[in-house]
Amino acid sequence: MRVRGFHKRVEIWQNESVFDGVSGYINTPIMIATVWAKIETINNRRLGNLASDLGIEDRNNTIIITLRKRDDITYNSINQFVKYGGFIYNIQTEPINTDFDNSYVMLFATRQDADDVGVVTPKDEPQVVYTNYVNYSLNNGAVSTNDVCLKDYVYSLF
Repeated sequence: MRVRGFHKRVEIWQNESVFDGVSGYINTPIMIATVWAKIETINNRRLGNLASDLGIEDRNNTIIITLRKRDDITYNSINQFVKYGGFIYNIQTEPINTDFDNSYVMLFATRQDADDVGVVTPKDEPQVVYTNYVNYSLNNGAVSTNDVCLKDYVYSLF
């Protein structure tokens, strides 16, 4: 394999139990290495068949990471994951020793779904809602009584 193929930086992380200082242990992700890698998607017949054989079902969110084998890291799919491109990828398979020469390792990793995506509110939206409500009310014959209370109420909704 040519060295030119390894032009993406990935971070290898591992979940470890760390003493919390009070009464027990908590799982904490710890970065164990930043390495150069070759990143591929499952798009050709050879890799697609290999993914099917390994039980990979989600081809759209799965990448194949090829790394140089290092003696100081033991890759596993139990408590390790990869960060690449701002996403967390869970390692799906045990490392595959490509060509059986102990120089390259191939990992299949699937992108982790986001736990929660908050609703983004433009910062001037409460003012727009307040202004629209006041204009609508005044056009329909309402009497403006206490604008400060109404404005505080509308802002509390956001």
